[in-house]
Amino acid sequence: MVPPPSPQQMPQPYYGYPQQPAAQARDMAALFTKRIVFFVVGIGGVLVWIDVLALRAFGVTDPGTANLLQAVGMTGALLGFGGSLLGGLGSMRTSGYQNLGLLVLSGVFVFIMVGL
Repeated sequence: MVPPPSPQQMPQPYYGYPQQPAAQARDMAALFTKRIVFFVVGIGGVLVWIDVLALRAFGVTDPGTANLLQAVGMTGALLGFGGSLLGGLGSMRTSGYQNLGLLVLSGVFVFIMVGL
């Protein structure tokens, strides 16, 4: 009679090792550099500026164009809000005062969204 093999000698199915959640969080936080946050918030600000410039300074009266410009402004405000909030909460490369400034800027974009 042959004794059964020990558990170490039995072939085990291969399952990939799960990554640690902290490593994934570090990888995601490394994506939010100051340059990318500045770029995203800048694009949002430019879209809001285009909306304000076209609607108020040029006096656009066509309802379809006005709705399109309001949608552009709302998209810009939402993009700026999301970029500044992610930069303030998710970036590891910013100091405490920069995080505070980004959170205040996200509040400004909320006020812009409500005002549009």
